[in-house]
Amino acid sequence: MLTGHEAFRASTTPIQLFNKATDPFLPGVKPHLFQVLRALDDRGLDNLVLIITRFTVTAADMLELERLQHVRVTLLFTFSGIGDPRVEPIAKSAITTRSIATACARKNRTKVVLYWRPIVPGWNDDPATMTGVLAAGRAADAIVFTGYYHKVSRCPTGRTTTGAKSCPKNWMPASSPPGVLQGSPHRRCHAGHRQPAPGELDTVLADLGYATDYLIDGGHVWTHGLGEQKRYAIQHTLGFQIWELDQPHLLHAHGRSLTGYRPTEQEQQELTAIRTRFTHASRFDEDD
Repeated sequence: MLTGHEAFRASTTPIQLFNKATDPFLPGVKPHLFQVLRALDDRGLDNLVLIITRFTVTAADMLELERLQHVRVTLLFTFSGIGDPRVEPIAKSAITTRSIATACARKNRTKVVLYWRPIVPGWNDDPATMTGVLAAGRAADAIVFTGYYHKVSRCPTGRTTTGAKSCPKNWMPASSPPGVLQGSPHRRCHAGHRQPAPGELDTVLADLGYATDYLIDGGHVWTHGLGEQKRYAIQHTLGFQIWELDQPHLLHAHGRSLTGYRPTEQEQQELTAIRTRFTHASRFDEDD
């Protein structure tokens, strides 16, 4: 079902395993994890495989991962740095930090990423906690971060802080400290950033069987009506941001929530101009 999916491409499509309802390294889940990894590897697939965990990863587990010859596995260890057991029940056990140390000491082909999440103002955005997170991930290949996975069920009123009945998945509010949001990811990504030509985009759309008007606009491509999953497939293939006209990105708004962010009059004018340009581009060829 995975490799036969319409959007799956060998060597290109990143794969995530057991990232929804369970932890892949729980005793009852781990045999399935390794079975799937071996099945992918036996097919000679060298796709990126992302495995998110906060549980125990042993030396034997790392040996099993290092035996893989084709798939490129990255372990992302969820680590919040929160010490309050009311918020982080496993904080005192040091399960995750031990697993990070074990994986880092035995990795070769396998990549290790400290996944700093969730970052919540007032819980773990102070300098001491940030220093602890950096120390825990010192031997990792990278540290990435994201905000709170927000659900209506976590709101006592049944609504989000913005009053909405539904919530975005991950968000970083405007009050997040500069030390979290102002780093060096732009420099790291710049070397691999290349804008696709219209012909390349047409080829990818035809290959995937997708239809949309589009507008190449600086560091991203505007599309319309594709939905999230189809945009991801294009994005993975081109290595370039694919945006949706009806769900525009706003500068400095991290994630899907606009908590703490309100479009300025200039941003609203720019979005109106983009929609006008998009409509014009969809009706006329660029050369006309």
